[in-house]
Amino acid sequence: MSKRDKESKWWERSWNPVHGCTKISPGCKHCYAEIRAFQLAQNEAVKDYEIENPFAVKLCPLKVDEPRHWKKPRIVFVPSMGDLFHSDVPDTFIHQVYDAMKFAVNSIFIVVTKRPDRIVSALYKSGYLQYGDAIENVWHITSCENQEYAEKRIPELLDLRILGSPQWPVLGISFEPLLGDIQFFRNGSQRISGFKDTSEMSQASDNLGCLDWFIIGGESGESARIMDPHWVRSLIVQANEFGIPVYFKQWGEWIAKSQIQFLEPHALDGIVKIDNMPTFEAKGIMPETFYRITKSRAGHTIDGKKFLNYPINFQNHPLFGRENGS
Repeated sequence: MSKRDKESKWWERSWNPVHGCTKISPGCKHCYAEIRAFQLAQNEAVKDYEIENPFAVKLCPLKVDEPRHWKKPRIVFVPSMGDLFHSDVPDTFIHQVYDAMKFAVNSIFIVVTKRPDRIVSALYKSGYLQYGDAIENVWHITSCENQEYAEKRIPELLDLRILGSPQWPVLGISFEPLLGDIQFFRNGSQRISGFKDTSEMSQASDNLGCLDWFIIGGESGESARIMDPHWVRSLIVQANEFGIPVYFKQWGEWIAKSQIQFLEPHALDGIVKIDNMPTFEAKGIMPETFYRITKSRAGHTIDGKKFLNYPINFQNHPLFGRENGS
């Protein structure tokens, strides 16, 4: 794996005790997991994906105990091929998954969901955890692709600390694929819960309304949509103002003309002339030409800078100070 590939991944391995999902918002339109599931279904050596409907929600009980047998700690994406909090996943199965994560205490499990409204119900109202209980090595991330879903999902995620426990170590947002401008404040009023004054953020008792991490990324794949640099800059500025670390993962398939000058050396090798590549003319407030040069070429540098930061309390953690896969 190249250094560029390592830097574009915030996780070391994925774990899929559940796979499959259904589409619920614009970010799901070109779901990479769905595409991958259809590919895996064609592979006779892979038995988990049905030919007829490979992306149907499926529980994989035999995989639940996998973390109990890992010899090395890892940063784990849970699940990369579905959504643990999908309505077709029973609370009791979710509890088994959390038991396995709790057992593998030396690994960090990052649960990513587009359904944060179900977390408190599945973990607390079900009786699995009591108020104030939390699992120290489990993080929770919700995906928000535009203003509408940021306003909906971020307060739902923050309920995990308000209605569950303030001791959950990390609550973060994956803005991937980022499909529009997202503003936490507009015209002097707060539109989305999630920010507190930085002087309060160091106190655990005042951490109920704080977000800990932003992941930002553009869309990849054959039908990928553009990600405007202005949307990315805005999120970085807002995050910096309130002390939230940013991990800028990738541009995706498309890159803005203004960013061409910042590409990695040799990124355009094999392209005779950039103007011969497919283009898209964005007609927004600040019009710009976008070139389709593929995810691997576009990289993850904005305005000449890389943002590969992890949550503040974990930046010196041994798992985040090594190269992926070591």
